[in-house]
Amino acid sequence: MATGSKPGPLSPPGYIDAGTLPRIATPTPGPIGMGPRAKLADGPTLMASSVTALEIEFDAFIPGALGKSFKSYEHPTDLKNQAAFDAAISAVTGTWLEEPGTFSAYGTGPWCYATDDRDFGGGSHRVGFRGTIRRSDIGSLARKGDLFKHDTSGSVHIRWVHTGYVTSKGEIGSLNGPINKSAPISSTEERVDNSSTQSTVTTTGSASYPFKEAAPNIDYEVKFVFARDPGGQTVVRFEITNNKFPFYELMINGGTVWNYTSADTGPGPINLNTSTTFKSGFWYF
Repeated sequence: MATGSKPGPLSPPGYIDAGTLPRIATPTPGPIGMGPRAKLADGPTLMASSVTALEIEFDAFIPGALGKSFKSYEHPTDLKNQAAFDAAISAVTGTWLEEPGTFSAYGTGPWCYATDDRDFGGGSHRVGFRGTIRRSDIGSLARKGDLFKHDTSGSVHIRWVHTGYVTSKGEIGSLNGPINKSAPISSTEERVDNSSTQSTVTTTGSASYPFKEAAPNIDYEVKFVFARDPGGQTVVRFEITNNKFPFYELMINGGTVWNYTSADTGPGPINLNTSTTFKSGFWYF
């Protein structure tokens, strides 16, 4: 089970552990990292109506709660243009973290990078993918083109600067940034039809921090098994391997079916070079 994962909203119709007979019932909060679990009924119970398509979103993101406002970081307070400088710093919105290895020296402050300024629930992301799986196509997905599009919301960084070299007293201060940049994304996709009613799709994605050439990548691999059951529903299982930073989430039709909360507060050479794997049970739509 992915360390730090937690259940998501109860939006998807139902969840049953892998290996459990697909009797049905009302979703209730499941164990950590597994989303809502379907509580098995004593007798047969009809599930929610099936859907014709699955809208899938997967995000790797840095939550806003990990950072703090840019103005709360240490900055000069004895500048010649202090009032204008303070106003410029206060106008920087969102939350920020200091770049690893950065520091203040020779008239410049440390670089700070923006978080995605959100919590779980979709939105801005370092890297991720989106796609639509139509129920009628399951069993013939191998003949389709790529089903998932991997993308990024980009990265932003900023720092303060002043005209001094040793001291800021009486100098002119200003901001270097915000500067926006996106790193190239590497992705793959493999589609296999297991039968006329079942397909497996495996996709990978990878992207680095665009402001540092030697920064390690954020990497993930997601394997889906999609099936059409005789009762008219679409069954989904998935296996996710992700780095131990940042945070991650998988949503289907707007509901969170899995998420991962990192134990770390920022990126590093260890948490971006080690991974964890989660295997789901059966989700019914």
